[in-house]
Amino acid sequence: GTSTFSGETALLNSYDYRIVAAAGATAVYDRPGSNAAITSPNIATPNLTLGGAGNFVFNDAIQLKASSKFTYGGTGTLDLNAANTFGAVLLSGGRTNLNFTGGLGSGPVEVGTAALLVIAQGVTQVGDITLRQGGELRQAFASGTQLSGTEVNLALASGVIATARIRAGTLGTGGELSLSFGVDPDPEMNGLRAILDLSGTGSSIIALSLQSQGGAGENSFLGWWSEGHWKNAVAGNSTSGLLAGSYEMSWDAFAAANSSSTLADMLGAYGRDETSGETWAVIDHNSQFTSVPEPGSALLLVAGLAGMALRRRRLQRSLNS
Repeated sequence: GTSTFSGETALLNSYDYRIVAAAGATAVYDRPGSNAAITSPNIATPNLTLGGAGNFVFNDAIQLKASSKFTYGGTGTLDLNAANTFGAVLLSGGRTNLNFTGGLGSGPVEVGTAALLVIAQGVTQVGDITLRQGGELRQAFASGTQLSGTEVNLALASGVIATARIRAGTLGTGGELSLSFGVDPDPEMNGLRAILDLSGTGSSIIALSLQSQGGAGENSFLGWWSEGHWKNAVAGNSTSGLLAGSYEMSWDAFAAANSSSTLADMLGAYGRDETSGETWAVIDHNSQFTSVPEPGSALLLVAGLAGMALRRRRLQRSLNS
């Protein structure tokens, strides 16, 4: 059932607090007068974890310290309907509905492997968003919304390996944009690079970039998975604009050099910036995307992996003999 909490919950010590909602239960925090629902009123810096298979609804604020960590590790749903104060955020499970700007504070947000973050139309997430492999971000947009500024980090256990950005574009029809860190469909390369699953933009023209921590070598390009292998992302476009082709420059430099041109003119343009590790393309389709190295680097990487496997087998044989 639903339980409504109208009083203040004060976290008085620098402990790790945990609140659990059981399966089938919904905990609603709604204080009269829009007062904060959960607070840390003294100098303590508590951390707060919400968990369980039930649901949480916060119509009023959680006011902790800027250094306090907030974690949602449940398998149900968390609704955030007010601006909150805490530091780093970990969403390790379930579905989090961000219905109010500032609902996840102003610090960095990590979306874990089993977690979904849904941002309502018109709501802005203040801090950086990092997706672990399997994590997903969805954001609702109205028709005609400018998508530039949409950005997520993609991270493995070792840390952030790439940043995906929509650099330009207008959503033709309203809908829900989805960005997730997918599994590499190429079995020889899985686990070695960032795979962006993008959907929801339909046939709208966008400029998409992927900035890899390992850099972008000569002849690298933004790849699109099709028919069992990686192709240049622009090969999936419905047509080509006047500026279609390859450019040895960053997206920012290309956009500045062609500031009088429309995005339709740029459709089919793609490029790379070796210094920053950015590959980009102007596309009008959804798919899986990644930065594809030049053939020489890819062959070297695969050969290196094969060599490592051979050395492991030889070592195992020597240990067993």
